[in-house]
Amino acid sequence: MAQFNAERRAEENLISQGFDCYFPKLKEIIVVCGRKVEREALLFGRYFFVSMLDTWRSISGTRGVTGMLMMGDRPSVVTDEKIDEIRGRETNGFIVMEPPQKLRRGQHVRVESGPFYGLTGVYAGMSRGDREIALLNFVSGKIRVEFAVGSLVAA
Repeated sequence: MAQFNAERRAEENLISQGFDCYFPKLKEIIVVCGRKVEREALLFGRYFFVSMLDTWRSISGTRGVTGMLMMGDRPSVVTDEKIDEIRGRETNGFIVMEPPQKLRRGQHVRVESGPFYGLTGVYAGMSRGDREIALLNFVSGKIRVEFAVGSLVAA
């Protein structure tokens, strides 16, 4: 795992030690001062992949690295096939995320993640901040709740 805002430093230092690193990136749209701006982001936050060498213990002491995911006393392993699968979703160096399913206003939906998991309601559209809105069924009636895109599925 890279230190906060030190991903590039970690990558450069690991490469100089002979490690092959992979930081999957994507382009995301964020809202800055009311305007949509596209920026580069890491798919797994500060987490990245390093090909294993016999000298893997030196990774933790590398500038820009805060630690490693471990399974007991050994690093966690992700198969080459899984890495190839992730790389296979890249176009021009960026992971292409599948667009969220299209929901229609008035469509019955179910929450798939977060504290409202499993609750049902009616899809009400998108907010200005590109969040999904649903009217959830509670004992007291329907309550308007905003969700991250992809949290709602057709019921």
